[in-house]
Amino acid sequence: MSATATSLSPEDNRELLEAVAAAFDASREGDQRGLQQAKREVALALAGHPVLIAVSDGRPSCEPGPSGGVMLAFSDSEAASAWARSRHPAAPPSELASTSELAAGGASRKLWLQWLAELGANSVALNPAGPLGSVVHEDELRTTRPRLLRRGAARADHPWLDVSARETERARAGRLLETLTEAIGQGDRQAFGQIEGELSGVNEIGSLLWAAELQVLSGRRQLAEGNAKDGLYQMIYGSFGWGRFGDPYRCTDGLIEAGGLLLERRDSAPQDDDWQASYLSELCDVLARVATGYRDQDVTQLLAAAPERR
Repeated sequence: MSATATSLSPEDNRELLEAVAAAFDASREGDQRGLQQAKREVALALAGHPVLIAVSDGRPSCEPGPSGGVMLAFSDSEAASAWARSRHPAAPPSELASTSELAAGGASRKLWLQWLAELGANSVALNPAGPLGSVVHEDELRTTRPRLLRRGAARADHPWLDVSARETERARAGRLLETLTEAIGQGDRQAFGQIEGELSGVNEIGSLLWAAELQVLSGRRQLAEGNAKDGLYQMIYGSFGWGRFGDPYRCTDGLIEAGGLLLERRDSAPQDDDWQASYLSELCDVLARVATGYRDQDVTQLLAAAPERR
């Protein structure tokens, strides 16, 4: 993907990302009123600030989503690069353009609605490949008005809004996770304890991504120790965590791995525990909704091998 505009940074769209962070926090805390308010702020900020948008032939592009077409937008070039890295090499090529380039004065609420109508889309996915992402639906853009914006107290400076802090955190976390993955593969039972002291320094977003990774690795360790039920549970829900907080493709890989292990266990030993059928059913229900992607063939093969899962 070649970028026609890469000058945006998280600092350029701090108001937008702060609104996304507020929605993220409200969602974790189960605060429905706070979540709705934050989603209104996201919609307002999206219409009021320049963002990068995926384009094809000079027009905004649209990709299929779980409930209709989705237009892709990014708060900065780093977020766009994360999305590009997650795509299959054979995916249709896209470029980036700033909304200020596509429309004089930037994209307004009415222009976003016009783009959605022309594309047959019903939502805008902001930063779709990372944890600081949000989805703005057509109804939210249509009904949101500036008078609804009620800002509270000033929010704290979040470390994930700074590019340098993000790069430093990613590099540190990457090194630790590589060490941990190798230790788990070698059956080192002390691996978790060796890095426990490092976890306290991970920022809030990073800690959620770490939790997903550690849950998958812990599941593999449990399996190696003979605890199949607990191990597969952790692998499945660790994979769900990746899907929610950062990498849907890694999520699919984890679910396929867990499904293969479930089928292997079912075929090699009498199925005397209901949990195996329950795990396989839930896992396959999720995979059945994975219609396309670079692991589509593997998904199809796994589902074909588990016809009696229901």
